[in-house]
Amino acid sequence: MSAQCKCDVSESFGIDILSYVFASFLHFLPLSNHFVCFQFGMFETMTSGIADEFPLLFKGNRKTFFTAAVCVIMFFLGLPFVTPVNKFYFKTPLELPL
Repeated sequence: MSAQCKCDVSESFGIDILSYVFASFLHFLPLSNHFVCFQFGMFETMTSGIADEFPLLFKGNRKTFFTAAVCVIMFFLGLPFVTPVNKFYFKTPLELPL
């Protein structure tokens, strides 16, 4: 095949890397889309359930502010799980001093 295209076989390394990156992108794009949709559905279920349980508290634009407040709270609650500070908050039994 390399004789037909008159190219050296060692030149195909860049094409292999490019095709691998493209294939991995095509694989993880639908997967990440699924997780974002799942997270949005769970969040909307939680906020709608609370708003339906207490209808007098959520008249008008209050549900929008409640949703924004829950987003901010969940963001700050999730930060320790994705930052290096989590090793100070979450210790396994093997890491605890005796």
